[in-house]
Amino acid sequence: MPSEAIATASLITKMDMLFDSVHASTPDLKRGKKNSTKLKESTGYITLFREIKELFKNLNFFECRSTPPSKEGWVWTFNGLELVRHYITKKHKTVKSLSTRRIQQDPLEILFGFIRANCGSNSNPTTSQFVAGLKLNFF
Repeated sequence: MPSEAIATASLITKMDMLFDSVHASTPDLKRGKKNSTKLKESTGYITLFREIKELFKNLNFFECRSTPPSKEGWVWTFNGLELVRHYITKKHKTVKSLSTRRIQQDPLEILFGFIRANCGSNSNPTTSQFVAGLKLNFF
């Protein structure tokens, strides 16, 4: 690999680790990828989160008029994951790991999409329309 590609390869490796860590769901190694396992004290996630947060804080986007919101969003995501893990493990002593795949916004957005579809693609339903659309998704 040419020396010019090392920085790109390093960034791609970090991004792969990032996506694995926010979609972690298995109790053991999945495809040999440590960051696909559930968030536990022993997996070194906190160190990874700090490294990636530092990476995003120092990331520059050339020829962009403004910084993409995702840059700050990823930092918020990792701060939130650290807080959730800390809260759950302190409050519930029996919880030893956290499946980060289960605490995403995607399922909620999918549910809202179904509700809008049940309301005739109404993007601003009334309360009664929303409740009716919600009931259709559960029954």
